Amino acid sequence: MLFSFLWAGAGHLYVGDQNVGLPLIICYSLAFLLSFTIILLIITLPAMLGMWIYGMIDAAKKASAYNLEHGLPG
Repeated sequence: MLFSFLWAGAGHLYVGDQNVGLPLIICYSLAFLLSFTIILLIITLPAMLGMWIYGMIDAAKKASAYNLEHGLPG
């Protein structure tokens, strides 16, 4: 969850889920680049916030599932 807190999608890459992590990183990066204009900031800010929150929650769930699968404390 810490990696996803720092950058959306990084937590997914850490737990080995590149199918979700890479698109999240790409979309979040594009939204970040587009947010440098005021008009697009209004559009991209909610999208970035949603991707960030989704990334943290989903990465935490997948890390817990990975830990349980490998006999580690969840």
